[in-house]
Amino acid sequence: MTQTEKTKQHTADEYNFKVTTLACGQPRAYADSIFHFKIIDQSTEPQTEEEVKRFCIDKLRKGCSRSEMPHPFAGEILLFSSTGEREWEYKVRECYTG
Repeated sequence: MTQTEKTKQHTADEYNFKVTTLACGQPRAYADSIFHFKIIDQSTEPQTEEEVKRFCIDKLRKGCSRSEMPHPFAGEILLFSSTGEREWEYKVRECYTG
């Protein structure tokens, strides 16, 4: 897992977020992949938590809750939480398939 601090602007018709990648990939050989992001809402109108979560799932990394996983190797959402006003963290784990 690399601790890169890549920051990019993602602007679409309905979104204006600043996304920082906190972690991306495998921390060691034969390990699950972790994708961890920090999202800051820069829209003129604040987005709801559900809209931010939909953005994360559709645009950053696909994931779902453990109970909704279509198969064991689908991305599992480990974390989606607000860390401040208009700020969230999103973390997904994808199982190692060897």
